[in-house]
Amino acid sequence: MLIVRPIKESDWQGFFALSKQAGAGFTSLAMSEPDLKSMFLEGCASFAPGRKYEDGGIYLLVLQDMQTGVIAGISAIKSRIGIKKPFFSFKVLDIAQRSSVAHRHFNMEILMLVNEYVGVSEVGSLFVLPEHRKEGAGRLIAGARYLLMANAPERFSDKVISELRGVVNAQGEAPFWEGVGRKFFKMDFVEADSFPTKSDNQFIIDLMPKHPIYKDLLPQSAQDVIAQVHEEGHGAYRLLCSEGFRYEKCIDIFDGGPTVEVRFEDLRSVRLRQCRTVCSESDTRDNQDKESATLGFVCNKEIANFRAIFGEIICTQSAVYLNDLQKIALGVQAGEQVNFLARSLPKGEIKLK
Repeated sequence: MLIVRPIKESDWQGFFALSKQAGAGFTSLAMSEPDLKSMFLEGCASFAPGRKYEDGGIYLLVLQDMQTGVIAGISAIKSRIGIKKPFFSFKVLDIAQRSSVAHRHFNMEILMLVNEYVGVSEVGSLFVLPEHRKEGAGRLIAGARYLLMANAPERFSDKVISELRGVVNAQGEAPFWEGVGRKFFKMDFVEADSFPTKSDNQFIIDLMPKHPIYKDLLPQSAQDVIAQVHEEGHGAYRLLCSEGFRYEKCIDIFDGGPTVEVRFEDLRSVRLRQCRTVCSESDTRDNQDKESATLGFVCNKEIANFRAIFGEIICTQSAVYLNDLQKIALGVQAGEQVNFLARSLPKGEIKLK
């Protein structure tokens, strides 16, 4: 059985190994070992009881195989971004071009550097080992984030965003960066992409152009990847769409990947979760109960001891029937309250352009 739980200090080796397998362009994990360790320790501390969270924190969740103990995946929630350091994006804007003399009237797109996301929550750093991706693991580690947020909404913003990985090849080369960023920063993509972890993003303020960039003046290779998702990110994108996230024309300044956003109250997992009482699976009354089994998520109502599982759950209007292994995984007993969320299949991707 796979479970999702908060990261703890004994997970360092597994966390570090996962970060190295994520590959080039995985911005949130593309750090030096000291920077990763700092992120890891902050992730451990964020769950601590009594922690002040008004200025933000990072909640790191791990996916663990209960049988082997292997850390098979990771995801994160940053409770407040853009406060300690700016969170820059390019906003893709339409401007009208008109000339009565030339009898021309058309729209053009420009890229404008903005610091639009201040104090909002961000979900990201979603990575699952390839050998576990066919077990519903991605859906579990992604969905657990929203259930955790619903357990303590006061810790998070009323707006949630996610930056999707843009087009980057195996050698760490990004067409958008080559067409835009390299011209101003005079460094390669990998170096620039790791720079924010070492600074307060002042280098972006110093070097990024202060005026709009006309999209049509960019190389075609850069234009073609604006708001496009990395080939390994389409699964994550479908999951975000199924939660209600939508693209609002902000892109990453490094790889051109899209940023999607949603109101906290509109998150599917927040809206549709249901409180149920835990009963033992042996207490199912008859075959009708057993036929009510459905795929879904179950989580406890904790923060520091948060646990979530995904699988076939016997559920009625008032109860969930859990076997002994499921109760151990969640850290609950019969009679306690949990949240249940039925699985939802994505309805297909929306077009970004």
